[in-house]
Amino acid sequence: MDGPWQWAEEQWSTCDLGNRRRTRRAVTLGARIAEHSDQSLPRQMVGMADLKAAYRLLDGKAVTLEALTGPHRDPACCMEEEEARAPPTPLLIRRRGRSPGAQGRAFG
Repeated sequence: MDGPWQWAEEQWSTCDLGNRRRTRRAVTLGARIAEHSDQSLPRQMVGMADLKAAYRLLDGKAVTLEALTGPHRDPACCMEEEEARAPPTPLLIRRRGRSPGAQGRAFG
């Protein structure tokens, strides 16, 4: 395991999404998105079954921003104390193919 798969494992393998299958799917989804970050979700997935599984995961009530970022918010987990106190860097997400005036949403 290396590259995007190792990175995704480090990011989401300890998330509490209600069951191990959801957590495993989050790792898989993250790795595939990282491998093909310039593509749309349908093109990032291997086939229709994977795409449907990704949409089911993202639609799940247990799969929240808090659940997916929980391990990152634990300063003892992966950051030095000084880094943990630093304000988060906002992430800008731009949706492609939306109306001309559509704006990205900032998370962080």
